[in-house]
Amino acid sequence: MAATCATQITPERIMQFTFGFAPPLIIEAAIRHRVFDVLDQGAKIIEELCAEIQTSRRGLRALLNALVGLELLAKDDGGRYALTPESAAFLVRGKPAFHGAFFLLASESMLSEWAKLHDIVRSGRPEKHINREQGGVPFFRQFVEDIFPIHYAAAQRLGEAPLWRCNRRTCV
Repeated sequence: MAATCATQITPERIMQFTFGFAPPLIIEAAIRHRVFDVLDQGAKIIEELCAEIQTSRRGLRALLNALVGLELLAKDDGGRYALTPESAAFLVRGKPAFHGAFFLLASESMLSEWAKLHDIVRSGRPEKHINREQGGVPFFRQFVEDIFPIHYAAAQRLGEAPLWRCNRRTCV
């Protein structure tokens, strides 16, 4: 008879979900306070950042260290915070591949609605109808504006590609 090895179950995987909301909110706070934009100019110590973006030292330290934990900032031995290649490419306003607007949209428009999921499940009815003109137009206008930079390069390449290929007998 083969020996069976009982697998120990733990709540670890489930508990990892409890703060799943935190990383997007941490990123959103950093975008709102221009952390990535200011650090795009070069590494800075916390006092320089506080002076430039007008935040409390205590609050900013917590935010910066959370971003270091998320590997979106680096911190050197001198206490200077700097962008990572990923945050430099995607979280600095004005850069072509800026993805940060989606975090602002998620916290402003989506998070409050997701918080009502238990009521929606109970009633079977959506809290808000964004597929209707009255509620949907402002949401989708902002949504399209926010995601446009994310997809612009791919859309541009697609627009430059031939739409069909032809040989002697057919075009596809």
